[in-house]
Amino acid sequence: MAQAGDGGPRSNRRRATRRLCRRVTPEAEDRFKARAAAAGFANAQDYLASFIDGDIRLHEATRKDLIRSVGELGKIGSNVNQIAKAVNEGRIRSIDAHSAGVLDTLREKIEELGQEIRQALR
Repeated sequence: MAQAGDGGPRSNRRRATRRLCRRVTPEAEDRFKARAAAAGFANAQDYLASFIDGDIRLHEATRKDLIRSVGELGKIGSNVNQIAKAVNEGRIRSIDAHSAGVLDTLREKIEELGQEIRQALR
């Protein structure tokens, strides 16, 4: 970390010398906090910071739906893993090579899709 007087570069936080402010009514603040929560942000400050930084890439409803989708993909992935485990343990005896390949591909695609959604949510 840079020390005072060492001539090293300072962090972005120390370079941030400007402040943006706006007065709002309590009702407007409540609506803003509700929109932040609906968009999946931890708090209104994170939501505001994302506006300032230009990181609002997704419509609020889309963001919420994507968060739900990650959970649903996890459930589907769990089911695929249970099928694969049953095949490996011999509880499912008749599965051809093509079907086994489909299960492997499905598992990989679910993981890829989950990663893409997580990336979009950042």
